Amino acid sequence: MARFSFPFRRQYFRLGLRALQEGRLGWLVSTAVKVVAVPASHLVGRPLAGPLMGILVPTYRCNNACFMCDLPKPALYKARGQDEYDTSQLKSVIDDMAAIGVAGLTLTGGEPTIRNDCFDLLRHAHERGLFVHLNTNGYNLDNQPGRIEQLLATKIDAMNISLDGAVAETHDRLRNAKLGFHRIAKATEMILAGRERGRPTINYTFVLGPDNCSEVPAFVELARERGVDSVSFIPLAGCYEGAEQHALNKLEEMDEAVAWLRSQKSDRRHASFIDNSDAYLSLFPQAFRSVPSPLRCLVGYHNVIVDCYGNVYPCAFHYEVGKNIGNVNDKPLREMWYAQEYQQQRENLTACTDCYWNCHTEINLLYQSPGTA
Repeated sequence: MARFSFPFRRQYFRLGLRALQEGRLGWLVSTAVKVVAVPASHLVGRPLAGPLMGILVPTYRCNNACFMCDLPKPALYKARGQDEYDTSQLKSVIDDMAAIGVAGLTLTGGEPTIRNDCFDLLRHAHERGLFVHLNTNGYNLDNQPGRIEQLLATKIDAMNISLDGAVAETHDRLRNAKLGFHRIAKATEMILAGRERGRPTINYTFVLGPDNCSEVPAFVELARERGVDSVSFIPLAGCYEGAEQHALNKLEEMDEAVAWLRSQKSDRRHASFIDNSDAYLSLFPQAFRSVPSPLRCLVGYHNVIVDCYGNVYPCAFHYEVGKNIGNVNDKPLREMWYAQEYQQQRENLTACTDCYWNCHTEINLLYQSPGTA
């Protein structure tokens, strides 16, 4: 039977459908222009539009301690005498994101909800007319009365909740999060019960690796039973100690988990629940084996990241390793976006093969020649 393959992430389709339902035709048109402008910008050697996606990192602090995480440590910045931006400074960054024309804004971290002003920032982004997305481990959402109500009041559009196992023992161990599995279940139930007109959508994000690959089918079933809107998967990067040896013993089992997911994608009844495109899933075996990405990367034209110290990065990989383009304290974001320094980084990144991050790879897949992936 021929494989049914939706050409891109279902999340993109849902955003477009919501914009249509809410009469946000201007947003739809401007976003379509940005999509077309990405490869055109590369051809002419300068950005013809603002980025599709803006990412704000309000903190690097986190209340989980995931074994595979290699994000910058807050203590390094503190030792340099740097403090996280306050609320007004982060709102200014959001204003700058809106000014350069990002279609949507994601708050990520670290763990954004550690900050007391997280919901205020989300609300501000919504009021600026952006589609707003939250990445969270869910650990703080049920720890105080009224937290879920505050979250829902921000009117954000979507959220990813990290869940790395079908059972509590697996998830809590991999994320070093005591009772994390239980707290995610409780928060999910409360959000689904309190949300209106399907806002925000909830996606469970699963980092697929040797320790949890056998739980993939059970995880998908668990997510269905809880009533979330979708699930998505990211291949575990080989950045942690002992990664290569650890993965070699499980490669076949990891590949089987991916094959099962792709078989689910081939059935129209299940395709929409698994958010990843089939093209992205097909790259997982290469990612597991640390094979360089086969894709041309245009992330510099469709993405911008600003962290809690004002540092600007072109992609998630660069902000993990600390290679920033500049700082908004020294140059306004709009000026930086069109500056030669940023353009040089864009051109350098087209040859980068270092990552399989879903937020970058799924968009890059839209611009590849047939048969690349």
